[in-house]
Amino acid sequence: MSMKFDAAGMLRRLDYYANTGDGWGVKKPLDPRYKLSNTGEVMFKDGISWADLGQISIASPEIRARVLELLLSSGNDTIGGKPAGEVIK
Repeated sequence: MSMKFDAAGMLRRLDYYANTGDGWGVKKPLDPRYKLSNTGEVMFKDGISWADLGQISIASPEIRARVLELLLSSGNDTIGGKPAGEVIK
């Protein structure tokens, strides 16, 4: 399973900061010279929400069906305001 977030929308927020490497949560000022890569990190002071989630990918159709079944049976038919079936692929 992998989760994909709306990066463009999230980076429009004003509560994020970035480090060029994994600083273990150490807050450093965002430097525009930093290049985001798989060795850096972007953190959000106020956290992220389900509304920022664009897609959940589940490779197995059987597991996807089971996850949707569990969500729907517990009354959770949306994720971040979007239908669960559209978010979970």
